[in-house]
This record gives sequence, structure tokens and C-alpha cells, in this order.
Amino acid sequence: MNTRIQCIVVILLCSGLMACAQLKKVREMPINDIDMSHVEDGMYTGDFTYGMFGINFTYVVETDVKSNRIIDIRVVKNRNTNHAKLAENVIPRVIEAQSPNVDAHTGATTTSKALLKAIEYSLVKGISQSTKPPSIDDTPHTTDVETGASYQE
Repeated sequence: MNTRIQCIVVILLCSGLMACAQLKKVREMPINDIDMSHVEDGMYTGDFTYGMFGINFTYVVETDVKSNRIIDIRVVKNRNTNHAKLAENVIPRVIEAQSPNVDAHTGATTTSKALLKAIEYSLVKGISQSTKPPSIDDTPHTTDVETGASYQE
């Protein structure tokens, strides 16, 4: 193989390894329990964005809460792939558990975690200001999977 082809192969291999490492960070990010007794009735929108190589993926949900219970979750924005549609299978689990802290859907782990984080953020928005701990932040966040940093938009 000539040097040019070898360089291209090395660059492609390195890019692939970096992408795998970045996706691993999203797959392993914690999803927090939300104390539903503090979430007021309403419809709350939550979003989560992660990106790699300058491409961002954003997931948006609307969570309907009545009498401190998750009644319904609607996916407003998701990618149009088989894995993304499979990831939506976490929604009945969240409603049953009354918590976004459920297992991701096998085979669609990254998208499942993104949807679960969006649900978590939507529920945080419904926490009464009088009971919201100072550590809870309800502003949209983007996770930079290259560094693992989460930052406000």
C-alpha cells in the first residue's frame, strides 16, 4: 500500500475509535431519579443534545404530569432511524416506574439514554421552586461527548 492510502486508513480507524469512545460516554451517563412528589401538574418540555465531529443530535420530549404522576410522554424530536424508534420503548418503562432512571433499550442504548435525559430535564422543570434543591438546574444542556462536559446553552 502506498503512503497516502495508509494515512487514510489510519485516519479512518482513529476516527472510528474516537466515535466509539464518545458514544460510550453518552451510554454511561447517569440518569437521575426525580422525586415526583415535588413535580407540579403540567406539560413540561425537555431536551438533550449530544454531538461528535461537529454533528449534533437533539432529542425533545413533552412529559405530562398530573397528581404527581407521569401520565404521558410524547417524543417531539427524535432521529428517523430504526435504533431511534426502538429507543422510544423506554417510555412505557418510565411511566410504569414513575422515574426516568430505567434501563435503556438493548440495541438502542445511546438514543435511549438521550431520551431518558430529556425526560429527566423535563421533569426537573416541573419541580416547584419552593422545593427545588439548589443543585437542580433546569436549563437545557448539551453534552460534549469528546470531553464529557455538560454545559448550558
